[in-house]
Amino acid sequence: MADRDVAPSRQEGRLPTIMGRNLEGHDVALPSDLAGRPVVLLVAFRMWQQRDVDRWVTELAPLADAGLTVVEVPVISWSWTRLRRFIDGGMAKSIPDRGVRERTITVYDDVGSVSKKLGIGTTSRVTAVLLDAGGRIAARSDARPGSEDALTFVGLVGNVVCRRADPESESDGSV
Repeated sequence: MADRDVAPSRQEGRLPTIMGRNLEGHDVALPSDLAGRPVVLLVAFRMWQQRDVDRWVTELAPLADAGLTVVEVPVISWSWTRLRRFIDGGMAKSIPDRGVRERTITVYDDVGSVSKKLGIGTTSRVTAVLLDAGGRIAARSDARPGSEDALTFVGLVGNVVCRRADPESESDGSV
């Protein structure tokens, strides 16, 4: 699957800390501030990728009731940090739903460094990254929402969420 990694990740250990701020103005440390539950990070690098982020949110919505948290993570070059208030303010103003603003965490950092931490090979597509309850990368996909590869990823996410929801299942940290 060359660029389309939808298989379980073999990345060792926990995701290194990535600092961001949600559109309500609260600082967030990923993954520690979201630990204890499975999370999908929808990582985007360009404004036009929002359409795919929205489609991923729709595809993952049925798993929210079972305990999945979905977080939008726009990654913006650190060189724009001085305009953060303007950029984040513009995003926040265009999002009327407070819940969406709270789950949208902007990261102003070196784009290459953030991509490397998340195991992302390209910034030309949105990448969905599944973190298990311990903050480890369990799977990722840069497939287009609605594609067969994206549906495979959603199935992997469902397995992780259902395993967590079933206290009788054994959790070994794998997908």
